[in-house]
Amino acid sequence: MALVVSWCLVGGVLRAAPTQREEGVSPAGEETPPPNAAKEGERHDSPQEGSPHDADIPGGKWRIEGAVVLQTGTPKRVPGQTVTFNLMKGGEVVASEETQSDEEGAFLFSGIDIPEGTIPFLVAAYKGVRYRSVLDPSKFPDHRIPVELSVYESSQDRSILSIAGDHQIIDPGGGKLAVMEIVVLENRSDRAFNDPEGGVPLPLPVTGVFESVQGVPPRTIVLENGRYRYKGAVYPGRQEMSIAYRIPYTRPVLSFEKPVDLPIGRFMLLLKEGPVRAEGEGLRELETRRFG
Repeated sequence: MALVVSWCLVGGVLRAAPTQREEGVSPAGEETPPPNAAKEGERHDSPQEGSPHDADIPGGKWRIEGAVVLQTGTPKRVPGQTVTFNLMKGGEVVASEETQSDEEGAFLFSGIDIPEGTIPFLVAAYKGVRYRSVLDPSKFPDHRIPVELSVYESSQDRSILSIAGDHQIIDPGGGKLAVMEIVVLENRSDRAFNDPEGGVPLPLPVTGVFESVQGVPPRTIVLENGRYRYKGAVYPGRQEMSIAYRIPYTRPVLSFEKPVDLPIGRFMLLLKEGPVRAEGEGLRELETRRFG
């Protein structure tokens, strides 16, 4: 059965018809592969198993010293800030230790064990927002790890946010559309966006059945008041999440809405081989290209 799909996006309409090619479609007419999933070890990311921190870690005790620095406005150190050292293994925190920054914002952990196969990271909760810094002991053969743990003032002003990129990889078949959507949120301010009540509305169709997410904790993606929302903080800079969902269909024509609340810098479709083709105003078909 050939599937015809239409949906609304920023005032435009996309229609799908049979094709046997892999297409890339972008309103900007530019060909780029989708961005990678969140990189291991970047600030604010949850540490994951399989990172480069798992290997080549020397034995013995470690010394971790640094400062908590408020990066909103003119950078300044934060005194009296609680900092927690954690060790993760197998997706679970297996050890932790806590200290506080002194009057100059400095902190120290000494005599720390970092066994091979564990992922060490620091956490500081500043004004309701958690900040993480994943450590890489393999870069410090002297067993001394310097750290600057950045924190920010918070804001609930959604105008500081935009979507730098929205990439959809669509794989039709088996009575459903399997979609991997890569959303890159951008915060160009020097404050962390944090609205635990309203969150950040995501451009996901409400008929989509959520399956998994990478780059942010799964509990931060919720379906609330008819919208999928991200309930975590958005830190200054770019923050990427990859969301897998499916859209069931029983007829050869499927229509649904893709709501958009934030400005989108680039929208791109990657259509896997199969009976689907995208067309619509403002979209430009790119040369067929295979990734992977």
